[in-house]
Amino acid sequence: LLYYFIGFQNNDDPGVTIVQPVVNYDLSGQYVKGWSMEPWNCCPAGQSHTGKNVVMAPGESAKAWVYAQGGEKDVIIGMSKAD
Repeated sequence: LLYYFIGFQNNDDPGVTIVQPVVNYDLSGQYVKGWSMEPWNCCPAGQSHTGKNVVMAPGESAKAWVYAQGGEKDVIIGMSKAD
């Protein structure tokens, strides 16, 4: 299982979190064999939240977004196949 991601981390909060769009390549059976992607909110503070896994074929394009909405702690992350 191989993961590629960029992430945003809130270092000024004791409940540190990393919000990230993740692209993975899996041959282990944890996900569908091959390329897929999903949004993650995880790790340093112990939480682990993921969004829907989207299967990708070689050559397909994807788009991902991360933005703040509402209060300071409301973060939205999403991803989809590009049109």
